[in-house]
This record gives sequence, C-alpha cells and structure tokens, in this order.
Amino acid sequence: MNQAKAILNNIIESELPHLFFEEHLQALKDRVEDAMEEGPPSIDCVLGPSRVGKGALIRGLDRDYPKLLEDGAHQVPLLVVPVPSPATPKLLPSSVLKALGVPLPSANLSTAFLYERMARQLKLAKTRVILFDESGHIVDKGTKVSARAAGDWFKQLVDQLNVSVVFFGIPQFEKVLDCNEQLRYRCGAVMRFNPYEWSALDEQRQFAACVVTYAKFFEKGGIQFTFDLEPLIRNCYLLSGGLVGIVNEFMFRLAKDLIRSKGQEISFEQCASTAKKIQIAVASEHVPFAEANVPSVKLQAVHSAVLDEAHVRHRKTH
Repeated sequence: MNQAKAILNNIIESELPHLFFEEHLQALKDRVEDAMEEGPPSIDCVLGPSRVGKGALIRGLDRDYPKLLEDGAHQVPLLVVPVPSPATPKLLPSSVLKALGVPLPSANLSTAFLYERMARQLKLAKTRVILFDESGHIVDKGTKVSARAAGDWFKQLVDQLNVSVVFFGIPQFEKVLDCNEQLRYRCGAVMRFNPYEWSALDEQRQFAACVVTYAKFFEKGGIQFTFDLEPLIRNCYLLSGGLVGIVNEFMFRLAKDLIRSKGQEISFEQCASTAKKIQIAVASEHVPFAEANVPSVKLQAVHSAVLDEAHVRHRKTH
C-alpha cells in the first residue's frame, strides 16, 4: 500500500514547529555560535518531560553543526554525548571518548587517565560545544557519583577545556544545580520545555496545528478520517497530555495499522484500536477515543498528571 508507506515516511521525517522548540532552538544556536567564535564558555539546561521534543532539538543542532574533515583529521565542533546510566566517575569521560569515536584500551584505567585522555581528544577534535543527552541519569538511583560531585566534574570540564555544555534531561536534573551553587551560578536560566497546555489558548492552537498537520499527511496519501478534526485533536491530547512525541507515536502506529489492513479510511473505532497499542502519557480512567466530545476538564487533568509525574517545578514557561 504505497500511500500508507508514503504517509509513514512523512511521519518519521516530520519535525513539526513547536512553540517552545523554536524558541529554545534559536537560543541554543546563539550559544553555539558564541562558542564557535571563541566566546567564553557557557552552561545551559533544557529540561522537560520525556517525549516532549528535546531529542528533536539535539538532532537539529547536530545537523546544523556537523563533523568536518580538516587536513585529513576529523573535527567535531559540536559533540552529542549520551550520559551513561548509572553514571560513574569513569563512565562520564568514557562516554565522551566513545562519542568522539576514540577506542578505549581494554586495561583497567584510572579516572585521572581517562579524564586526561578525554581532554586531549577534545582538543584534537576542536570541540567547542558538548550536548549531554539524558542528563537525568546523573540523579538516577544507583548512580555512583553524587549530584554535587557530578556538578564539580562538569564545571571542571568547562573551565579547564574551555568548552560550552548544554544539559538535556528531565526536570530532576535540577537537583544537580540545587546542590552545586558554583555550577548553578555559571548556568543560564533553565530552558523549560513543557508539553502544550490545553488551558492556554495559544498552546492549544499550536497543539491542534500539529494534529492537523498529521491529518494532512494522511489526506495527501488519499486516506480520509471519517470523523471531524475536533474529536481527533481532543483525543490526541487525552492520550498525550500535550506531549507531541506521543502524538507522533500514535500517528506512526496508525499508519502501520493501515498498511496491514489496506484500509482507505480511518474511523473513530480504528483510532481507538490503535490507541490501545501505544504507551499513553499517564495511566488514567479517561480512555482515549472512548468519546468524541472530550470535556476540557479531562484534558487539563491529564496535562496536570503529566507535569506531576515528571516533577515539573514550574507549571508555566512564560
């Protein structure tokens, strides 16, 4: 079914404009440009619940500042480093080396040796900015480095190697800033990347625009929804709580189901069936696609539950 496969590809490749995404992306590009122009190093945090779109920010920056080949040597001006879980004093520098593509000797190495090797390789790669993904692993249970010690490690990285860092993670990462005042004072204002809030009219419209964009992918492929867009928008919010990553997963699964069934239409019942196959935002008695006209009070309750589960400190980003 070529139409559904084309829809599937559009969903996979889509990067929908997000109210906070655009704001944070521009701010981060400004920081990166400053670093590339040999400005003083900076520290920034982008914190928000899982599936809100932080990964898309990282991919966008990684794409805009690619690796270079200079005099036969690879240069990595911007480096993406997944923070290991559990984080340890040895795994932190090892993760940086792995991201650089540097092989590690099999022998048991000291923490100091790994740090020095990391420092040397970062200088050789002319790395100016490091994006630490999944920074919340620093405060995971079982982590063998304290939040304060981790903060000291990152501060040392910035000060000694003259690189800027950006932390991407869940709101709990803020504990690292809370217990390390030196890192906190060096850090810019936390960029809070929260899910769309239904009770804020501008954010509600932004969320609706995302859902409509997905619906148009299906329409361009010759596949129509057999019910109005308003019930689709409200039920997509009910299953996601405003997290666009979950909406993307739902639409992806919907396209996959169409490929299998070779259907030409999408019914309300089909959406209900697909919604049961994905992990919705929060466990709730409000079942997605059980009713067409979902009351706003239910949507606001799901959004609040998403924020509570993620331990979001401030409910509003503006």
